[in-house]
Amino acid sequence: MSEECLLVLKESFYDELSKKISSTAKVHKDSIFLTLLRERKNNVMQNLDNSAVFSENADPQIINELIERGFIRCGNDLSKYVMTAKGVWEVERRLDKISLTKLMDDIDEYKYDISWGEKLTDKEKVVILSLIALRSFHEKTPLNRKNGKKAIQNIHEIILKTIEFLNSSIEGFKYSIPDETRESPVNSVFARLVNLPQNTRRIYKFNEKEGKSWLDIYDEEKGMISEEKLSYLLWKVFGGNLSFEDQTKIDSFCNNILYTHKNYVYSLEELTNFIFADICYQNAISNSLFKIAENSALWEELDKAKKKK
Repeated sequence: MSEECLLVLKESFYDELSKKISSTAKVHKDSIFLTLLRERKNNVMQNLDNSAVFSENADPQIINELIERGFIRCGNDLSKYVMTAKGVWEVERRLDKISLTKLMDDIDEYKYDISWGEKLTDKEKVVILSLIALRSFHEKTPLNRKNGKKAIQNIHEIILKTIEFLNSSIEGFKYSIPDETRESPVNSVFARLVNLPQNTRRIYKFNEKEGKSWLDIYDEEKGMISEEKLSYLLWKVFGGNLSFEDQTKIDSFCNNILYTHKNYVYSLEELTNFIFADICYQNAISNSLFKIAENSALWEELDKAKKKK
């Protein structure tokens, strides 16, 4: 492409488009190409039309070359020409504002990169520890908020005990069940936990329509609890600096919750499927607490990975 054509493409088309976009929106990463990728089609077309070049103001020979190269096309008005994506790319490529690597990184960040493993809120900690204490480790044995009045009363008691325990165990813990709410106290705790699946790397599962919540840490085919996942969740709740005494208190708390409330929270069908009180699983929580020390540094790095980008 001749230098004259490139100059017209930049100064007559690109600079005008950049000016129009900059006046109405924030330019993303100094790139018009990346900015337009995030805009709705109608907004893109409007920006292109507002920065169009009238045919009477351009050299026909240059216009023809730019059209042949796919850098411009006729706009909404046949007497106007607008830039194509290829044209914007060509200018920004030469200005070092865009490249294939930059484009792939931006698409990955915008569409593919999920913010896994963010810090848990105090409310989320209450939910996770309550589920751990109840051993709601499988979809067939969830914490079910539609199991009747007796179950709800017991779930409410578990939540209150969990709040009290976390308040005594974690410095700065402040969560309490709202006094006035349109929802029941139990539902208010389990409502609007939209970030909890991501914050627990999809270990937390729920079916809001059925009022069920559980932790996906049991492999039914192998008959095994993933102590790695359970350890990760306990680390998310309590952090990595747990003494042996701390571990013992947490384990005892969870056991007391299970044996006090299990038969009232789970339905008869769920109790039939409930195996996590069996002797082969009785050390799952204590083992997972013990494993926190060897894995916490790795988890810290993994959960910070997105912020380092």
